[in-house]
Amino acid sequence: MAQDDGTSRAVIVLPVGDLAVGVQRAVRWVARSGWGLGQRLPGIGLVERELRRVERGAQRIGRTAAHQLARRMAAVNRNLAESDPAKHAMPDGQADSLRAGMAELLNRAVDSSAAASRHYLYASILARLVPDEARILAALSDGPAFPVIDVATRGAMGGTNRVVLRNASTVGKSAGVTLNDSVPTYVARLLDLGLVELGDEDSSLDMEYDVLLTDALVQDADRRARAAGRLAPRMIRRSLRISELGKDFWTACDPSDPSAADQP
Repeated sequence: MAQDDGTSRAVIVLPVGDLAVGVQRAVRWVARSGWGLGQRLPGIGLVERELRRVERGAQRIGRTAAHQLARRMAAVNRNLAESDPAKHAMPDGQADSLRAGMAELLNRAVDSSAAASRHYLYASILARLVPDEARILAALSDGPAFPVIDVATRGAMGGTNRVVLRNASTVGKSAGVTLNDSVPTYVARLLDLGLVELGDEDSSLDMEYDVLLTDALVQDADRRARAAGRLAPRMIRRSLRISELGKDFWTACDPSDPSAADQP
C-alpha cells in the first residue's frame, strides 16, 4: 500500500515466478481484511474481483499463462494508482460520524465499571427484541422447558437429508404471541442473542411434543418433507430453556421488579 497526498491506494504486486501462490495469498489477505479495509482502500472491490478471476484462471490454465495473468494484474495496479481517490472515498461527514462513534465507545470503556458495561450490553440486547420475543422470554424466565421440533427429510441411509422447518415450539402459544407462525424465527433470534439455549429431548415433555406435532406449521412441514422424499420425515425433538445470560438479562430488565435494574 502506498501513500499519496494522504490518501491510501492499493497496489498488489504478484511475482511472476510464483503467480498461483501469490494470487491465493492475496485473495486470502483481501478476505481477511474485510469491510474495514474496504472503506480505507479506494478500488478494493475491483482488486478482489480481479484477484478471484486471476486465481480461477491460474487454476484452469496453469503456470503456462503466468506472464499474461501478471500483466493483467499490473494493469489493475496502474489503474488504481492513477485513479481519482475522490471517486472512492467515503463522504467526510460519514467518515467523521463513524470515527466519532468509535471514539465515544473507547472513551466510555476507559472509565466504565462492570455495572456500566453490563448495562450497555443489556440495553443493546433490549433494543433488538420485538414484543413477541419479550413475551417468550417472560414465559421462560421462571425456568420451565418447552418442546422444540425440527422437521427434516430422511436420507437413504436413515440420516437427515434437509431440514424443512427449524425451531417449531409450543412456547409461542404459552407466551401468547401475536404471530404464532413466526415462533421459529423468534426462537432463532433469541438463540442468536444468547438468551435461550437448546437441549436434548426432554422425556417429561412427551405430551407437549404430541401437541406440537399437531401444530399447523409442523403439519405443513411434514407434508412438504413427504413431497420432497419417499421416506417419512424425521421429527427431531429438542428442548428450549432460558440461558444463564437470559436469566441475568431478565433479572436486570424484569418490569415486575423495578429495583433489579439498579443491581450491580
